[in-house]
Amino acid sequence: MRPGSGHHAEMTTKKADTKSVTTAKQYETTRSPARVLQVIYELATSANGLSLARLASLTHLPKTSLLTLLRSLEASNYVVNISGMYRLGSDTYAIAAAIAAKERFLPTVRPPLQVLFSETGETVQIGILAQDEQLAETIEMIETRKPVRFSLPVGLRRPLHSTSIGKLLLAYQPPEWIDDFLAHTELVSFTPHTITDATDLLAELARIRQIGLSISHESMFEDMSGISGAIWNETGRMVAGISVTGPTYRLRSNEAHIRELVRAAAEDVSRRLGYTGTYPCLAANVDEAGQG
Repeated sequence: MRPGSGHHAEMTTKKADTKSVTTAKQYETTRSPARVLQVIYELATSANGLSLARLASLTHLPKTSLLTLLRSLEASNYVVNISGMYRLGSDTYAIAAAIAAKERFLPTVRPPLQVLFSETGETVQIGILAQDEQLAETIEMIETRKPVRFSLPVGLRRPLHSTSIGKLLLAYQPPEWIDDFLAHTELVSFTPHTITDATDLLAELARIRQIGLSISHESMFEDMSGISGAIWNETGRMVAGISVTGPTYRLRSNEAHIRELVRAAAEDVSRRLGYTGTYPCLAANVDEAGQG
Protein backbone atom coordinates (compact mmCIF):
# COMPACT_ATOMS: atom_id res chain seq x y z
CA MET A 1 0.00 0.00 0.00
CA ARG A 2 1.34 3.41 -0.95
CA PRO A 3 1.84 5.93 1.86
CA GLY A 4 -1.26 8.08 2.27
CA SER A 5 -3.44 5.76 0.17
CA GLY A 6 -5.84 5.04 3.02
CA HIS A 7 -9.28 6.63 3.16
CA HIS A 8 -9.61 10.00 4.87
CA ALA A 9 -12.76 11.16 6.61
CA GLU A 10 -14.32 13.96 4.61
CA MET A 11 -14.67 17.31 6.30
CA THR A 12 -18.04 19.03 5.93
CA THR A 13 -18.68 22.65 6.76
CA LYS A 14 -22.14 24.00 7.42
CA LYS A 15 -21.03 27.59 8.00
CA ALA A 16 -18.29 29.46 6.21
CA ASP A 17 -17.07 30.98 9.44
CA THR A 18 -13.53 31.76 10.59
CA LYS A 19 -13.32 28.66 12.75
CA SER A 20 -14.17 26.31 9.89
CA VAL A 21 -11.65 27.97 7.60
CA THR A 22 -8.94 27.66 10.26
CA THR A 23 -9.79 23.98 10.79
CA ALA A 24 -9.57 23.32 7.04
CA LYS A 25 -6.14 24.96 6.90
CA GLN A 26 -4.94 22.88 9.85
CA TYR A 27 -6.20 19.75 8.11
CA GLU A 28 -4.26 20.64 4.98
CA THR A 29 -1.14 21.24 7.08
CA THR A 30 -1.38 17.86 8.78
CA ARG A 31 -1.69 16.16 5.38
CA SER A 32 1.54 17.70 4.09
CA PRO A 33 3.89 15.11 5.71
CA ALA A 34 1.81 12.29 4.23
CA ARG A 35 2.04 13.90 0.79
CA VAL A 36 5.81 14.18 1.12
CA LEU A 37 6.02 10.47 1.93
CA GLN A 38 3.80 9.66 -1.05
CA VAL A 39 6.16 11.51 -3.35
CA ILE A 40 9.27 9.94 -1.82
CA TYR A 41 7.73 6.47 -2.09
CA GLU A 42 6.87 6.85 -5.77
CA LEU A 43 10.32 8.18 -6.61
CA ALA A 44 11.99 5.42 -4.58
CA THR A 45 10.15 2.74 -6.53
CA SER A 46 10.83 4.30 -9.92
CA ALA A 47 13.94 3.16 -11.77
CA ASN A 48 14.37 6.17 -14.05
CA GLY A 49 12.60 9.02 -12.30
CA LEU A 50 9.13 10.45 -12.88
CA SER A 51 7.73 13.42 -14.76
CA LEU A 52 5.45 15.91 -13.01
CA ALA A 53 2.44 14.53 -14.88
CA ARG A 54 3.20 10.91 -13.99
CA LEU A 55 3.92 11.77 -10.35
CA ALA A 56 0.64 13.70 -10.13
CA SER A 57 -1.19 10.69 -11.54
CA LEU A 58 0.39 8.26 -9.09
CA THR A 59 -0.11 10.44 -6.01
CA HIS A 60 -3.52 11.84 -7.02
CA LEU A 61 -2.28 15.33 -6.16
CA PRO A 62 -3.10 18.47 -8.18
CA LYS A 63 -0.15 19.48 -10.34
CA THR A 64 0.01 22.97 -8.83
CA SER A 65 0.16 21.63 -5.24
CA LEU A 66 2.59 18.91 -6.25
CA LEU A 67 4.90 21.39 -8.00
CA THR A 68 5.02 23.56 -4.86
CA LEU A 69 5.86 20.50 -2.79
CA LEU A 70 8.55 19.35 -5.22
CA ARG A 71 10.20 22.77 -5.26
CA SER A 72 10.40 22.70 -1.48
CA LEU A 73 11.94 19.22 -1.56
CA GLU A 74 14.40 20.33 -4.25
CA ALA A 75 15.51 23.27 -2.13
CA SER A 76 16.39 20.84 0.66
CA ASN A 77 18.08 18.38 -1.74
CA TYR A 78 15.58 15.61 -0.98
CA VAL A 79 14.55 15.60 -4.65
CA VAL A 80 16.36 16.61 -7.83
CA ASN A 81 14.96 17.55 -11.24
CA ILE A 82 17.06 16.39 -14.16
CA SER A 83 15.70 17.28 -17.61
CA GLY A 84 12.12 17.31 -16.36
CA MET A 85 12.42 13.99 -14.50
CA TYR A 86 12.25 13.95 -10.73
CA ARG A 87 14.53 11.64 -8.76
CA LEU A 88 15.55 11.21 -5.14
CA GLY A 89 18.20 13.63 -3.90
CA SER A 90 21.28 12.90 -1.84
CA ASP A 91 19.69 13.94 1.46
CA THR A 92 16.94 11.35 1.03
CA TYR A 93 19.58 8.69 0.45
CA ALA A 94 21.37 9.90 3.59
CA ILE A 95 18.19 9.30 5.61
CA ALA A 96 17.82 5.85 4.08
CA ALA A 97 21.43 5.04 4.94
CA ALA A 98 20.93 6.19 8.52
CA ILE A 99 17.87 3.97 8.90
CA ALA A 100 19.71 0.99 7.42
CA ALA A 101 22.69 1.59 9.69
CA LYS A 102 20.45 1.70 12.76
CA GLU A 103 18.78 -1.55 11.75
CA ARG A 104 22.21 -3.20 11.47
CA PHE A 105 23.46 -1.57 14.65
CA LEU A 106 20.84 -2.79 17.11
CA PRO A 107 21.27 -6.55 16.45
CA THR A 108 25.00 -6.04 16.97
CA VAL A 109 24.68 -4.32 20.35
CA ARG A 110 21.95 -6.49 21.88
CA PRO A 111 24.09 -9.52 22.87
CA PRO A 112 26.68 -7.46 24.82
CA LEU A 113 23.86 -5.39 26.32
CA GLN A 114 22.17 -8.58 27.52
CA VAL A 115 25.44 -9.80 29.04
CA LEU A 116 25.91 -6.49 30.85
CA PHE A 117 22.37 -6.71 32.20
CA SER A 118 22.91 -10.28 33.40
CA GLU A 119 26.19 -9.35 35.09
CA THR A 120 24.93 -6.23 36.87
CA GLY A 121 21.24 -6.88 37.39
CA GLU A 122 20.61 -3.17 36.77
CA THR A 123 18.89 -1.26 33.97
CA VAL A 124 21.18 -1.01 30.93
CA GLN A 125 20.80 1.10 27.83
CA ILE A 126 22.30 2.25 24.54
CA GLY A 127 22.23 5.98 23.86
CA ILE A 128 23.07 8.12 20.86
CA LEU A 129 23.03 11.81 19.97
CA ALA A 130 19.49 12.70 18.96
CA GLN A 131 18.98 13.97 15.42
CA ASP A 132 19.09 17.59 16.56
CA GLU A 133 22.38 16.75 18.32
CA GLN A 134 21.41 18.62 21.47
CA LEU A 135 20.03 15.68 23.46
CA ALA A 136 20.91 12.08 24.30
CA GLU A 137 18.38 9.54 23.04
CA THR A 138 17.84 6.01 24.36
CA ILE A 139 17.52 3.58 21.43
CA GLU A 140 17.71 0.26 23.29
CA MET A 141 17.12 -0.69 26.92
CA ILE A 142 16.75 -3.66 29.24
CA GLU A 143 15.08 -2.77 32.53
CA THR A 144 15.79 -4.52 35.80
CA ARG A 145 12.93 -6.11 37.72
CA LYS A 146 14.25 -5.01 41.09
CA PRO A 147 11.66 -3.07 43.13
CA VAL A 148 13.87 0.03 43.36
CA ARG A 149 15.10 0.75 39.86
CA PHE A 150 15.69 3.27 37.12
CA SER A 151 12.99 3.08 34.44
CA LEU A 152 13.11 4.84 31.09
CA PRO A 153 11.31 4.29 27.78
CA VAL A 154 13.11 3.75 24.49
CA GLY A 155 13.07 7.01 22.58
CA LEU A 156 13.44 9.14 25.70
CA ARG A 157 15.65 12.20 25.17
CA ARG A 158 17.56 13.92 27.96
CA PRO A 159 19.99 16.86 28.18
CA LEU A 160 23.61 16.04 27.41
CA HIS A 161 25.07 17.76 30.47
CA SER A 162 23.01 15.99 33.12
CA THR A 163 23.48 12.23 32.58
CA SER A 164 26.45 9.91 32.36
CA ILE A 165 25.64 8.84 28.81
CA GLY A 166 24.93 12.41 27.74
CA LYS A 167 28.27 13.70 29.04
CA LEU A 168 30.00 10.76 27.40
CA LEU A 169 28.49 11.61 24.01
CA LEU A 170 29.43 15.25 24.53
CA ALA A 171 33.00 14.50 25.63
CA TYR A 172 34.08 13.00 22.31
CA GLN A 173 32.71 15.71 20.04
CA PRO A 174 35.17 18.05 18.29
CA PRO A 175 36.24 21.05 20.41
CA GLU A 176 34.44 23.53 18.15
CA TRP A 177 31.24 21.47 18.45
CA ILE A 178 31.48 21.54 22.24
CA ASP A 179 32.16 25.30 22.22
CA ASP A 180 29.09 25.89 20.06
CA PHE A 181 26.99 23.67 22.31
CA LEU A 182 28.03 25.58 25.40
CA ALA A 183 27.42 28.92 23.70
CA HIS A 184 23.85 28.04 22.78
CA THR A 185 22.70 25.70 25.56
CA GLU A 186 21.47 26.58 29.02
CA LEU A 187 22.94 24.16 31.55
CA VAL A 188 19.76 23.64 33.53
CA SER A 189 20.00 22.35 37.09
CA PHE A 190 17.97 19.22 37.90
CA THR A 191 19.54 18.36 41.24
CA PRO A 192 22.18 19.94 43.49
CA HIS A 193 24.71 17.71 41.69
CA THR A 194 23.99 18.87 38.12
CA ILE A 195 26.94 20.65 36.52
CA THR A 196 25.70 24.09 35.49
CA ASP A 197 29.00 25.91 34.98
CA ALA A 198 30.66 25.67 31.55
CA THR A 199 34.18 25.58 32.98
CA ASP A 200 33.26 22.77 35.35
CA LEU A 201 31.60 20.85 32.53
CA LEU A 202 34.68 21.16 30.31
CA ALA A 203 36.80 19.79 33.17
CA GLU A 204 34.39 16.87 33.54
CA LEU A 205 34.53 16.12 29.80
CA ALA A 206 38.33 16.11 29.95
CA ARG A 207 38.19 13.64 32.85
CA ILE A 208 35.87 11.38 30.84
CA ARG A 209 38.34 11.35 27.94
CA GLN A 210 41.19 10.56 30.32
CA ILE A 211 39.58 7.51 31.97
CA GLY A 212 37.39 6.37 29.07
CA LEU A 213 34.23 6.27 31.21
CA SER A 214 31.52 8.70 32.27
CA ILE A 215 30.36 8.40 35.87
CA SER A 216 27.45 10.48 37.10
CA HIS A 217 25.98 10.47 40.58
CA GLU A 218 22.55 12.06 41.00
CA SER A 219 23.05 14.72 38.33
CA MET A 220 19.63 14.15 36.71
CA PHE A 221 17.59 12.42 39.40
CA GLU A 222 18.06 12.28 43.13
CA ASP A 223 19.36 8.90 44.37
CA MET A 224 20.09 7.63 40.82
CA SER A 225 23.53 7.17 39.24
CA GLY A 226 24.97 5.97 35.96
CA ILE A 227 28.21 4.64 34.48
CA SER A 228 28.73 4.79 30.70
CA GLY A 229 31.32 3.64 28.17
CA ALA A 230 31.90 4.78 24.59
CA ILE A 231 31.16 2.68 21.51
CA TRP A 232 33.42 3.21 18.48
CA ASN A 233 32.85 2.02 14.91
CA GLU A 234 35.20 0.75 12.23
CA THR A 235 36.13 4.28 11.12
CA GLY A 236 37.21 5.25 14.63
CA ARG A 237 34.16 7.41 15.26
CA MET A 238 32.33 7.37 18.59
CA VAL A 239 28.77 6.44 17.62
CA ALA A 240 26.99 5.60 20.89
CA GLY A 241 27.31 4.92 24.57
CA ILE A 242 26.38 1.94 26.72
CA SER A 243 25.45 2.46 30.34
CA VAL A 244 24.32 0.95 33.61
CA THR A 245 21.88 3.05 35.63
CA GLY A 246 20.44 2.40 39.06
CA PRO A 247 20.06 3.55 42.65
CA THR A 248 23.16 5.33 43.89
CA TYR A 249 23.55 3.11 46.95
CA ARG A 250 23.74 -0.03 44.78
CA LEU A 251 26.09 1.40 42.15
CA ARG A 252 28.43 2.99 44.68
CA SER A 253 28.72 -0.23 46.69
CA ASN A 254 29.97 -2.09 43.61
CA GLU A 255 31.28 0.77 41.46
CA ALA A 256 34.76 -0.55 40.64
CA HIS A 257 33.36 -3.84 39.36
CA ILE A 258 30.56 -2.16 37.38
CA ARG A 259 33.11 0.15 35.77
CA GLU A 260 35.04 -2.83 34.44
CA LEU A 261 31.86 -4.53 33.22
CA VAL A 262 30.76 -1.38 31.36
CA ARG A 263 34.21 -0.96 29.86
CA ALA A 264 34.22 -4.59 28.69
CA ALA A 265 30.72 -4.32 27.18
CA ALA A 266 31.60 -1.10 25.36
CA GLU A 267 34.75 -2.65 23.94
CA ASP A 268 32.83 -5.78 22.92
CA VAL A 269 30.33 -3.73 20.93
CA SER A 270 33.11 -1.61 19.42
CA ARG A 271 35.00 -4.70 18.25
CA ARG A 272 31.80 -6.14 16.77
CA LEU A 273 31.39 -2.90 14.83
CA GLY A 274 34.90 -3.25 13.43
CA TYR A 275 36.87 -0.92 15.69
CA THR A 276 40.52 -2.05 15.79
CA GLY A 277 42.18 0.77 17.72
CA THR A 278 43.24 1.01 21.35
CA TYR A 279 40.42 0.60 23.83
CA PRO A 280 39.46 2.57 25.75
CA CYS A 281 40.13 5.39 23.34
CA LEU A 282 41.66 7.77 25.86
CA ALA A 283 42.40 11.48 25.41
CA ALA A 284 45.85 10.75 23.99
CA ASN A 285 44.32 8.50 21.33
CA VAL A 286 41.42 10.70 20.24
CA ASP A 287 43.24 12.35 17.32
CA GLU A 288 44.40 8.97 16.09
CA ALA A 289 40.84 7.65 16.25
CA GLY A 290 39.54 10.52 14.18
CA GLN A 291 37.80 12.41 16.95
CA GLY A 292 40.22 15.26 17.53
